[in-house]
Amino acid sequence: MTVAAMLGHAACAVILHLREIGLASAQGGHVMARLAIVLIDQFADWEGAQLAASARADLGDHVRWLSPGGHAVRSMGGLSARVDGAVEDFEPAHADALVFIGSPLWQTEESPVLTPTARMAADAGLIIGGICGATLQLARAGLLNQRSHTSNSLAFLRQ
Repeated sequence: MTVAAMLGHAACAVILHLREIGLASAQGGHVMARLAIVLIDQFADWEGAQLAASARADLGDHVRWLSPGGHAVRSMGGLSARVDGAVEDFEPAHADALVFIGSPLWQTEESPVLTPTARMAADAGLIIGGICGATLQLARAGLLNQRSHTSNSLAFLRQ
């Protein structure tokens, strides 16, 4: 089974883009990429799981899990996740990609404000990903205005 067959479109796009920008050695071998994945409460547990499993098991990438305040978060399915660190402490120099995982909270006023982190990562040239509802975070940060992207719909992003 290929990476594309195992992953959702957004997660697959992140993995493929990491490969396209040259995270491979001159001999054609793979150089480990560093992914930072952001979870918030009520995160969609299947989205990050597919991305991380493929990145780690199939490609040997390093995955670091972050959340607001570095606190444990609970998924939509009730899974409690302990993370590696706080998204507020994220340093672009220690990652090649920053991915925000979907959650229904992105559509509410209770959504954490992580636009400074998203902008900082984009300014540093990192690959930025937002899966499902997390595309709202990227839209709020102004990161989708001049870039090709997908989301649930244009109306969804105008929220």
